Amino acid sequence: MNPNASTSYLLPSLAYIFVIVVVVALAYLTTVVVAKLYGGRYSANNIKIVERLNISNDKSLWLIELAEKHYFIAVDKNGIYKIDEIDGDKLTFIEQSEKGKMPFMALLKDKMKRPQNDDE
Repeated sequence: MNPNASTSYLLPSLAYIFVIVVVVALAYLTTVVVAKLYGGRYSANNIKIVERLNISNDKSLWLIELAEKHYFIAVDKNGIYKIDEIDGDKLTFIEQSEKGKMPFMALLKDKMKRPQNDDE
């Protein structure tokens, strides 16, 4: 067996692995840069979107803070409709970490532990 034969396959394999790592790293860096550039697109100095709830593909409910007042609006493909003006003192804001968000692996483990019922 020729010892150079194994190295002749090793170098192209390492080159392919290197290219894949570079592509994945560039994709990751691109998403980080795009997130930083467009992450604040829903806020300005005087207007802030506090919460948004999608009802369907073209309908959503928004809670907007504008000049220290809160507005509850509906948005659909035909327009934007003011539902109500809400006193900011009546709103309860929950921090993102307090919402009970579980990491994906914890959710998966919890789901796998529970017995599945076909009736549900």
